[in-house]
Amino acid sequence: MTLPTGTRLGPYELVALLGAGGMGEVYRARDVRLDRTVAVKVLPPAFAADGERRARLEREARAISSLNHPNICSLFDVGNQDGVEYLVMEHLEGETLDRRLDRGPLPLDQLLRVAVDIAAALGRAHRQGIVHRDLKPANIMLTKAGTKTSAKLLDFGIAKPLPGSAQMVQLTTPAGLPTHTPLTGAGVLVGTMHYMAPEQLEGRGVDARSDLFAFGAVLYEMATGKRAFDGASQASLIAAILERQPPPIGAVQPLTPPALDRLVRLCLAKDPDERWQSAHDLRLELEEIAAGGTASAGAAAPARRWRERVAWGTLVALLLLSLLALGRRTAGEPAARSLHATLMAPPGIIGNGPLALSPDGGSVAFVGYGEDGVSRLWVRSLAESEARELAGTDDAWLPFWSPDGRSIGFFARQRLQRVELNGGPPRALADISDARGGCWTKEGVIVFAPNAGDGLYRLPADGGPITQVTRLDPRRGESSHRWPICLPDDEHVVYLALSGERERLTLQAASLADGRARRLLAADSAAVYAPPGMLFFARGATLLAQRFDADRLALAGEPQPVAEGIWRDPDLDGLRAFSAAAGGTVAYRKGGSELSRLFWFDREGHEMGTLGDPGIGSVIALSPDGRRLVRSVTEPSSTVGGLWLLDLAAGGASRLTFNRWNDIFPVWSPDGRHIAFASDRNGRYNLFEKAADGSGGETLLLDSPLWDFPEDWSRDGRLLAFSRQATRTQGDILMLTLPTRKPVVLVATDADEMQPRFSPDGHYFAYVSDESGRSEVYVQTVPPSAAKWQVSNAGGHLPQWRRDGRELYYLAPDLRLMAVPVAVQAGAFNAGAPKLLFVTRIRRSILKGASPYVASPDGQRFLIDASMAPDLSSPVELIVGGGGR
Repeated sequence: MTLPTGTRLGPYELVALLGAGGMGEVYRARDVRLDRTVAVKVLPPAFAADGERRARLEREARAISSLNHPNICSLFDVGNQDGVEYLVMEHLEGETLDRRLDRGPLPLDQLLRVAVDIAAALGRAHRQGIVHRDLKPANIMLTKAGTKTSAKLLDFGIAKPLPGSAQMVQLTTPAGLPTHTPLTGAGVLVGTMHYMAPEQLEGRGVDARSDLFAFGAVLYEMATGKRAFDGASQASLIAAILERQPPPIGAVQPLTPPALDRLVRLCLAKDPDERWQSAHDLRLELEEIAAGGTASAGAAAPARRWRERVAWGTLVALLLLSLLALGRRTAGEPAARSLHATLMAPPGIIGNGPLALSPDGGSVAFVGYGEDGVSRLWVRSLAESEARELAGTDDAWLPFWSPDGRSIGFFARQRLQRVELNGGPPRALADISDARGGCWTKEGVIVFAPNAGDGLYRLPADGGPITQVTRLDPRRGESSHRWPICLPDDEHVVYLALSGERERLTLQAASLADGRARRLLAADSAAVYAPPGMLFFARGATLLAQRFDADRLALAGEPQPVAEGIWRDPDLDGLRAFSAAAGGTVAYRKGGSELSRLFWFDREGHEMGTLGDPGIGSVIALSPDGRRLVRSVTEPSSTVGGLWLLDLAAGGASRLTFNRWNDIFPVWSPDGRHIAFASDRNGRYNLFEKAADGSGGETLLLDSPLWDFPEDWSRDGRLLAFSRQATRTQGDILMLTLPTRKPVVLVATDADEMQPRFSPDGHYFAYVSDESGRSEVYVQTVPPSAAKWQVSNAGGHLPQWRRDGRELYYLAPDLRLMAVPVAVQAGAFNAGAPKLLFVTRIRRSILKGASPYVASPDGQRFLIDASMAPDLSSPVELIVGGGGR
């Protein structure tokens, strides 16, 4: 798809074609705004037709654009015009390394200068959590700086092979695992595969050390003019990479310093643990070789690797010694000095939210989000330097350990599941709807909260009959028992209770035999128990520890602060990210309550302005005339939310509800005179209504023993759609007829249905259902009939209609805002292919809630309650010996 000279892509005018390949065409172009020369890479048409690739491209572009380094080609812009996806990069004069190698190996001094440049670039990227994954001579540009040659890395993380592209061909490794390699034509193998690390060929995870393997192969080729690994066929090439070492550089180029030969051999080690562990150290060794320190360089590499292992081993030893020492303490002895450490998520994984320490404190389980936006379980042993993903745990949430540390319980796709650490697929144990945590006793019983509005239940850890443990107390207006922890006597459980009383959140202890409960204390979070007798919980943003006699169910002394700024989920009462194990070992995350703000974005995701003040917002609704906005906001120091009104023209804000309970899910009446909302002031979420001008009181619309949340109001004012969370079942969708206030079922199946939205003409409604095993957006008629249409194609949440009904929007699992053209022809509903608009900064936890975004009437702008910071990983902070001093 060669574009003619003079074509304009945004502000960039194409001047000349510089080159073409399987991953697109590169043009020299002129930026007409800044009057500068740039390079524009036009991506293959497959990118424009694939929303997943475009979203991934934009995510990676944002990350790569943050790399500011003299040896990395700068990425200026990414855009789309008329279905053409393109990247705008720094224009470089020179030649690629692969073209240079056509003329033979590089002189030693030039080789070392180029190698130092590449190592420096890799070091910067790796420190920012970015792995190239396609390092090869074609992605290295050699430029002249006076008489010296320098290097710049190209296509950093952007032009790597993508599974499923037209340029990919399926291979099979000797181990029977799939991999891919790009082809420029039938049977023509290009260079990428020659530089793949063994773990890439075997389908295992890659990290910075995979880049260092590729770097070693590039160094070998620069020194010898020959590839480190080659073969007459793809199978023989794979075998060479997996099983053989290339001839020593000195055997091909006798004048090569032995230190460089040893350095390259360490890069090309088959086991990542035996390679260089950082590009920074590799650069230092190359500089030493360039300075003439060839005698010591070869010995320095294993010495540095040995020092790294000793350092990590020392940390592990200190952890173990601290655990042993704390295990010998009695309740009255002073605590030993605490040891602090920070554990990062793997590169490319966003780690935030709940976590769980193993009973012995030696491992931590946590949820990590990949590039696809799907959460999975990861386990990091404190005796190892890397975390590992547990296969088959897609959409995992709320992990908890078995007492022997061999299994982990979790919730995913409306099921309570367990997975063994030594391998094997997860096993489903019970159906749930909207879980609120679980725990595991030494006698093999799992206690869990199957949904947000019920008591606790138990079942055998191997599966079996389910028995109710606790029941909500109507005298206290209790609405939920959640986040259970099993005590060591296997007879009692501690949990967080929500009620309609002034003391809204309390920790209680109950008998597993008869469910009888007693109050322990007021808290803002779940609790965690750690032997020999400490209870950890949060108040505000402070993690506290208090002595606790688990046999007598009695607290002693005063709570002592352990850490500040503990992560919390403002959308789920009591959910915090901390855990504790024997002897007071504590793991926690900070953050999670980051302020959000109302941002205007255009359809390309460009920020166009802000509204109101920052807060911990969640749900917004635009008035029918587009002049006012109602927003549900949680104060930073509070655990409850209220409703605020914003005047879009004047910019002022005023509070609409003044309660000490949660007022959420606001919905405008079609005449703009009233606002319906959900409030838990009765101990459960019921439907209320209030005048939009703030006058008068608040009217109860529907008093239900279940949890009801308003979602949308029909344009004729006759129907208020709401979602209902029933006991131990999936969510259903109902309508409240007005003014009679009679509830009528709209959709109620075995699946989880929620988030209904009426079409502007009132003939259809969009909603979300997980009937396929994944939440997708569907459309049905009003009233429902046999006709039903699926709108999303890779997961969807929070549908919204454009004011004229010709477009439907939704959020994909990885927070992409999607647009779907819709039309009604001959009385039949028709939906086009979803199109990516841009990636939002909406909190992931709100995807199952009410809408944090609205579209302008013409669909050209979007007002989004977005985080003021990117969705970044929050590291796990570890304290050994510091809990409950």
